[in-house]
Amino acid sequence: MTTAGTRAESITMTNNLFDGNLRAVTFYNVVSSLFSNNEIKNSTFGSVSADLRIFGGANNLMISNNSFDGSNALAPHAIRMTSVVGPNANVSIFENSFTGYSPSNTVFLDPQSYTGGPIPATCNWFGTADAATIASIMGSPVSYIPYLTNGTDVLPASGFQPVPGSCNGNNQPPSITCPENVTLDCSIGIPEPNTESVIVSGTCPVISVTWEGDEVTSQTCASTFTIVRTYKATDACGNMATCTQTITVVDTTPPTLTVPANITLQCTDPLPLMPLNINSSPNFIDGTYNVGTAVFGAPLTATPLTADAVLVNDGTGGAGNPYDACESIMNDLTGKIAVIERSGCTPPASYFVTKANKAQLAGAVGVIFIFNQPGNQVVTMGLPAGPNPTITIPLMLVSNDYGNILKSELLAGPVNVSLSAPTVIAEDACSFASITHQQTFTPGSCPSSYTLVNTWTATDQCGNATTKSQTITVVDTTAPTLTVPANITLQCTDPLPLMPLNINSSPNFIDGTYNVGTAVFGAPLTATP
Repeated sequence: MTTAGTRAESITMTNNLFDGNLRAVTFYNVVSSLFSNNEIKNSTFGSVSADLRIFGGANNLMISNNSFDGSNALAPHAIRMTSVVGPNANVSIFENSFTGYSPSNTVFLDPQSYTGGPIPATCNWFGTADAATIASIMGSPVSYIPYLTNGTDVLPASGFQPVPGSCNGNNQPPSITCPENVTLDCSIGIPEPNTESVIVSGTCPVISVTWEGDEVTSQTCASTFTIVRTYKATDACGNMATCTQTITVVDTTPPTLTVPANITLQCTDPLPLMPLNINSSPNFIDGTYNVGTAVFGAPLTATPLTADAVLVNDGTGGAGNPYDACESIMNDLTGKIAVIERSGCTPPASYFVTKANKAQLAGAVGVIFIFNQPGNQVVTMGLPAGPNPTITIPLMLVSNDYGNILKSELLAGPVNVSLSAPTVIAEDACSFASITHQQTFTPGSCPSSYTLVNTWTATDQCGNATTKSQTITVVDTTAPTLTVPANITLQCTDPLPLMPLNINSSPNFIDGTYNVGTAVFGAPLTATP
């Protein structure tokens, strides 16, 4: 049967047998029509035709409960749709039986100019319930899921009537199993996403496995957190499923800490120099200070850099502090070691490298930063992301406690310092480590015998800590040198040699053979009394 003309409306074709026809039906401009409960087989038109041929202009057409048998047909396709006379819309292909079709003689052919996406063709029987076989015989993009999984015709005398409840084919997503959850130490590193480690299966072939992203949760410190990693599987039927893998990253390893070895010194030996040594200051403060270094700038060496230390002056500064170098430095720092407070202002003016560059441009030969965190801790000074100025002078960071003492000295008068390479080094595989220092003095058996214990504690950003100490034992085991007058022989008429303190006359005629001590200062005594 063929509909031709400008418009065919409200046509109902039902309960017909089309056996051995060129085509069962050809539709042109069919509107609001029904093709149902028909049996179509043995069509003879040719290899590029179909049992049901729609030349375009179809709108609101229902094709349902028909039995299409392509096993002996010369027109091997069930339905072919083109747009010869116009686009097609609102066509529904529902609860039909399509048997005898294969990848070489597909069910559908050339759906063209269909408005609204793939043609809806759900709940049909395709001769099998195997998803891969069904996908291979579609022939054209149609929306065929879910499909019937039971091809029994419960009413053979009237086209095709499916078993109720059997329209459930491949309506289930694929099975997807992520890699096992893992707990890793932060030093190991987080594994890269790997779709090949995901196990997938399904009745419809899985065509892709994708990594959908990582979500960081439960972060308690810089290197202790949880990653929820999501993968997604998509099958050839458009079904999708996701799974997640939980990667727990922990930091339970303390930083490594290198400190100087224990030493024993004679009381005449100088104490070892610390990285920051105060050579002179108004109140004679010592210079055994714990320091932090920078990942940029010139390296400190074992040969000390010695110069006068000077507080920078940037006027009032952005935060009202003239010593923080938030603004341009006003004082001349030529040949000096600049002292800068790590406070005030916002990035990028607050960066270590920004302030160091200002000091370098003002002529400084080194920089001491005073840390803004309370207490006796220091850290490694890092670089912000992006381009940074080149720093060619050495840098050092002192704790807030020590820095305030140094600042007070600088405000009181001249201070001369020496900077050298630190002998205390903290390293952590996962985060920065701060270092604190404490020194204890224990007197010995005499004033020139004592013990100094330097204790350093390195703590990473997750609270893991390592403590190590250096013991400096100062002993006095050297006897004093003694110089006495040489032996002499005198006549009885010779005067006895004068003693250092000689009593020439006194009311009671005391002698003057007194032992005396001298001074390391003042005018020297001579042999002439």
